[in-house]
Amino acid sequence: RSRGLGDVYKRQVSTQSTGIENYENFLAAQGASYVQKKLACSISMIHTITMDDECTVARIQEKGGPIDTDNEYVIGGESKETLTIKNVFLDTVTWSSDGRLL
Repeated sequence: RSRGLGDVYKRQVSTQSTGIENYENFLAAQGASYVQKKLACSISMIHTITMDDECTVARIQEKGGPIDTDNEYVIGGESKETLTIKNVFLDTVTWSSDGRLL
């Protein structure tokens, strides 16, 4: 899938911390307790997202504190079961109409 710019991309690494709006609410929806939410918000996480050359598979890795996950998703493919805290979710990865991964 062509993304423009001759399909040449430069990997950019941000070393500054970023926040997520309403992250505690996101964790609460997954069944996190008050202590789990506070702990999760205090951990410095590293998220690495890579794709295959054809842009058909996304690999999402999360590392930080006790968390160490590594998942691959077929973009536009079937849902994949993911256990988060104490609930099972069906995750999918798709392209948005403006070319972003969702």
